[in-house]
Amino acid sequence: MIAGKPEQVQLAWTYGRPTLFSRHGMVVAAHPLAAQAGARLQIQGGNAFDAAVATAAALNVVEPFMSGLAGFGLATIWVASEKRVRVLDLAPPTPASFPVGRYTSRLELERGAQAASTPGNLAGWCELLARFGRKSLPDVLAPAMTLARDGFALSDFGRDEFHLTDR
Repeated sequence: MIAGKPEQVQLAWTYGRPTLFSRHGMVVAAHPLAAQAGARLQIQGGNAFDAAVATAAALNVVEPFMSGLAGFGLATIWVASEKRVRVLDLAPPTPASFPVGRYTSRLELERGAQAASTPGNLAGWCELLARFGRKSLPDVLAPAMTLARDGFALSDFGRDEFHLTDR
């Protein structure tokens, strides 16, 4: 979805997905509803950081098997006011006292109380907003909450992934 004027958009189909151009900014994501959530924040006066968090939160709803607030990640960002690239690590450190030799399988560390560390995405999103965003957390999460409350049509990919996790 595009944060800009529709009359300034050109479409060209490549590899089954459209190539989009805009003079006023854009948001891209693996799912169109997530991109729309980010674009909505930009239209409402938010900046790229607000849009990135809104997009990530919406992906948590429409493609929960691909991303989520309870995951890990990195945010590589350009901060124009500082004229530099910064990286925010969204994975908290594993405690030095973690009993590494206690586990025999990686599967034992993936879930639950024995996981190697706590999730970091949500805290990272909050940090991005606090340092660089213009909008509040409730404003930025509103599009994702609307999708979760009102529902959405599944893409073919989403249908297939939900079917796989149902087994």
